[in-house]
Amino acid sequence: MLYLSREEVFELLTHQMSVDAVEDGLKQEGRGEIWFVPRIQHDLERGWIRFMPAASKDYVGLRVYGGSIMYFLWDAHDGKPLAMMDALGIRDVRTGAVGGIGAKYMAKQGPVTASVLGSGAVARHGLYALDVVRDITNVKVYSPTKEHREDFATYMGDKLGVNIDAVESPEEAVRGTDVIITGAGRHGEPVVRGEWLEPGMYIMGIGNKDELDDEAVTRSDKIVIDSKAQFTYECKDVTDQVNKGLLSWDDVGEVHEMLVGRFPGRENDNEITMLKTTGTAVQDLFSAIALYKKATDIGAGKEMGDIFPRAHGWWPAPQRVS
Repeated sequence: MLYLSREEVFELLTHQMSVDAVEDGLKQEGRGEIWFVPRIQHDLERGWIRFMPAASKDYVGLRVYGGSIMYFLWDAHDGKPLAMMDALGIRDVRTGAVGGIGAKYMAKQGPVTASVLGSGAVARHGLYALDVVRDITNVKVYSPTKEHREDFATYMGDKLGVNIDAVESPEEAVRGTDVIITGAGRHGEPVVRGEWLEPGMYIMGIGNKDELDDEAVTRSDKIVIDSKAQFTYECKDVTDQVNKGLLSWDDVGEVHEMLVGRFPGRENDNEITMLKTTGTAVQDLFSAIALYKKATDIGAGKEMGDIFPRAHGWWPAPQRVS
């Protein structure tokens, strides 16, 4: 079994890797080749713990997090444990990757301008992922703390080689841009209002789960989320508008449907499009698979050996009897 530390995960898992891996995994999901369980949460006396399992034909994965955040990977053919990984980098990078995949199918073609709402990890990884799929010509960033938005502008501008302007309001950030990245760190107050939206915009909703007002949602011509089975009890955006009767779930697609052609992406340059993600076990699994393959290819990580003896008689799983 291979062990990868937090530092190794962040070093090895690039945004290009995660975009490619997650897109491949979502296409497999769209073809019905993936099994996963919506996020399971159990409230404890002093906190909580969450589980996110998923499986492809070759791998089984599980993300577990509470006080720590861990990922476990097994061989789906013989049940052999393959890897234990710190999962913070997997979560952060794949969160941005889903938004970048959305941009690939839902943002306007060609060079784009972007606005970023927030200055933390979600905002950074969203912008990195957008840079994977589009040529970014200019960025505006808003964060409530002036020092934070200015630091973001300097740091990310240097990293991407693009001009980033720190601005003083969400409205100033949003207006006149092609892609809106929501990575805000506050709850309960929308950071994107529908009155600011213009034809052709793409909203990359990868931050907190209540960032958009009613009009921002209802003005969107195309809305895609990652999993109706999980989304409806985790995210206020879109769910609230459906519950208010402003929108129907029939009008909302899932990312994997879009990637296999069962739900349309952008169809013209005037549409306002939106992706809203809460994160699924499928996205984790395929980022972890890519990470494991790269680590084994280059000899990274610490080999732990067969530290978990086999449970004789439990694998392969018994055949079901109809």
